[in-house]
Amino acid sequence: EETAGRFKQAGCLKCGDSVQSSAGKMLLVAFHKIHPRQQRKLVTLGTAQAELTVTHDHRIPCPGAIKAASELQQGDLVMCGDRSQSLAKVKHFDLVTEVVEIRFDPDDPVQTRLAPRWGIETMGAERHWTESSIGPLGPTFVEPRSEALLEPLSPRPSSAASV
Repeated sequence: EETAGRFKQAGCLKCGDSVQSSAGKMLLVAFHKIHPRQQRKLVTLGTAQAELTVTHDHRIPCPGAIKAASELQQGDLVMCGDRSQSLAKVKHFDLVTEVVEIRFDPDDPVQTRLAPRWGIETMGAERHWTESSIGPLGPTFVEPRSEALLEPLSPRPSSAASV
């Protein structure tokens, strides 16, 4: 859910917080409860653009109706953003987990965003300096390397034609 332009985890919301509905209206968090870990019936719903796991009785807006997650089948339409998308995946399963129950006032739909458990690792740009253990400014000295010494990120095409 989004609060004042930021995304916030459902478990971190509290009564009195505001979130933005799918239609852009501000909604009040009127009720918030974290239910303890126990065996739950869950449903994972997946479209080409999104995936979400909810309790079997979670209400899902569909074009023309609101359905419980357990009623949905592959091929049914659900709302993703401002358009409907076909469910490519519907998986029912049991899991011991805690769940967060939230009620909004008014009772309007909100969009969810799942934060990935892991992200793809990346690195910054390659260093373009050398370090010396002793330099004129003290124990560590950093000197920019000459641009002529930098290697290009991709091979440059040869100017000579091969026969």
